[in-house]
Amino acid sequence: MDRKNISVFGAGYVGNAIYHGFSPYFEVKIYDKYKPGYNEVEDVVKSSRVIFVCVPTPVNLEDNSQDPSYIYDAVETIDQYATEEKIIVLKSTILPGTTRILQEKYPQYRFAFNPEFLTERNYIFDFLNQGRIVLGGKFKDDDTLYELEKLYRVKFTHTPIFKTTFEAAELIKYACNCFFSMKVSYM
Repeated sequence: MDRKNISVFGAGYVGNAIYHGFSPYFEVKIYDKYKPGYNEVEDVVKSSRVIFVCVPTPVNLEDNSQDPSYIYDAVETIDQYATEEKIIVLKSTILPGTTRILQEKYPQYRFAFNPEFLTERNYIFDFLNQGRIVLGGKFKDDDTLYELEKLYRVKFTHTPIFKTTFEAAELIKYACNCFFSMKVSYM
């Protein structure tokens, strides 16, 4: 695969893990609306075909619901600056169905859901040593998923990659989070 650019929205644990994992192979540009010192948003959007959205999805303390506004804001910002088709890869923990809603609202882009399984303490190590990669698309044989698989194979030559639908990938993330929470509670 030729050297290409990858863009990342969000300079937290997940965004920085992507940067450290892919920067030896690709030019990685990061934009963070709330942290100065990174690349400009227009440059980040226009320079890459693949954009990873790694923004928080906080819990609303009044009713314990999830607040997806950071994700919607990131996609809206991408839409403001994009001049060609993009692959938008959502990494944030989101409710099942969210990626499909965004795909329907922005049909000019190709969406994928790619959950992360990182710990805050070892986020770079966890990213570099993934036990599996899950890619969710409109359907499990979506061409977008094969393109992302080729991108991941540059770094992760032997890591199992599972391709599935948006909703299945979103549920996998929730199931893993529940399992890890249960393990912590037993400890």
